[in-house]
Amino acid sequence: YDTWPEDAWQRVGGANAWGGFTLDEERGMVFCGTGSAAYDHWGGDRKGQNLFANCILALDAASGKKAWHYQVVHHDIWDYDLPCPPNLVKVEKDGKIIDAVAQPSKMGHLFVLDRLTGEPVFPIEELPVPESDIPGEETWPTQPFPQESLRYAQQRLTKDEVTDLNEQASLAILNRLESMDVGDIFLPPSLKGAVTLPQFNGGTDWGGAGYNPDTRTLFVNCSNEAEWISMVEATPPASISQYNLGRQLYSAVCSSCHGFARARAPGAPALEGLRDIGLEGSERIQEVLLNGKGQMPKFESLSEDERDALTAFIREIGQETILSTSHLDLSFSTSIPYIATGHNEFKDPEGFPVNKRPWGALNAIDLDRGQIKWQVALGTYPALEARGEPPTGTFNMGGPAVTGGGLIFIGATMDERFRAFDQETGEVLWEYQLEAGAYSTPSIYAVDGKQYVIIAGGGGGKPGTRPGNQYYCFALP
Repeated sequence: YDTWPEDAWQRVGGANAWGGFTLDEERGMVFCGTGSAAYDHWGGDRKGQNLFANCILALDAASGKKAWHYQVVHHDIWDYDLPCPPNLVKVEKDGKIIDAVAQPSKMGHLFVLDRLTGEPVFPIEELPVPESDIPGEETWPTQPFPQESLRYAQQRLTKDEVTDLNEQASLAILNRLESMDVGDIFLPPSLKGAVTLPQFNGGTDWGGAGYNPDTRTLFVNCSNEAEWISMVEATPPASISQYNLGRQLYSAVCSSCHGFARARAPGAPALEGLRDIGLEGSERIQEVLLNGKGQMPKFESLSEDERDALTAFIREIGQETILSTSHLDLSFSTSIPYIATGHNEFKDPEGFPVNKRPWGALNAIDLDRGQIKWQVALGTYPALEARGEPPTGTFNMGGPAVTGGGLIFIGATMDERFRAFDQETGEVLWEYQLEAGAYSTPSIYAVDGKQYVIIAGGGGGKPGTRPGNQYYCFALP
């Protein structure tokens, strides 16, 4: 409680365990990672570390009582919540077998903690990070970093890390970076615009990791595509159309999940889908805002004026309705004075990522040694493949499934392929071209002694590729 302002419980949300749970049946314990506190990108109204947001939690399964916690991001303003539960693993260290949990993260940091105590199995160091220059914001001065060998995603973007795909791309991005904040991970959002790498979806997102208990090896995929973010004042001008007020609110409150051109959260409809709902009438949108629906929480803290403006924007009406903001009840802009312009894509003139390759990777991490065993590019861009470029990696969503026979099955990539990798070497042993991206985690099962692997190819979602509606099932030899 003392890591928040005294009245924060009345007005601040978040810190939910949206990524799922892991059960240690023998010990009667459950483990989860928690979400970030709201508002995602400005925390001047929630000064402090903000426990138990961004934490690995261990709970007694019977009572729900907390056994221990470990916070992996203090006072999160990057949307670096924990998107998946930790894996139950074993680590041999100093001749002893330790029961542990291994938590992947959007930061591309792997946290390995003793399962009973929450103590780090490998060193974690509090390192200084840049301070925010946004008025009212008080960023936490340090963040926890696992040892460098357990940082498995790209961690910075400066001029030295700009794409080397070709000279034209390099020069274009170098020119753009002249007017932006660049640097290491945990660079705060800024008024001029700050580069974020790993981006807001990671690193690793909800797909999580796979684990082979025989070799004590963890397999985890990550995205290495930069994004950028800027902050603007939330207070609208003295006179504004209802439509534009709604657009501003949508950008601040809704776009982190629903996006604009495409959705940014699994299961969330994009703006186009919301507009289809709007065809049912204003009452339908108002109902969802007040009561929530599915994974979407309710937004009853929004005033009636704000809900009306959001409704107008979604329904594409209200452009001619000019409002005097001095006569409006605006709860959001008074409590959150600065809002993000969104999680903005950052691409070169041809539409490829701005940083050096690989833009997506699959990692094998030796948990006994606490270091990466191998790392290979995960996915490719067909257009670059046609030019003779080796696999580049792509943004990826969905996790790996691991077999006892030494295989890793994974979809996840924007090239819409399903692959099998060798656990020892990272070599691609087999791949299949799907009709839509498999942004999901495969399942492996057996019937009458025959083993199968199945994966959903739904496409769409955050990667924004074509949608699909099929399951693909393959028999193992």
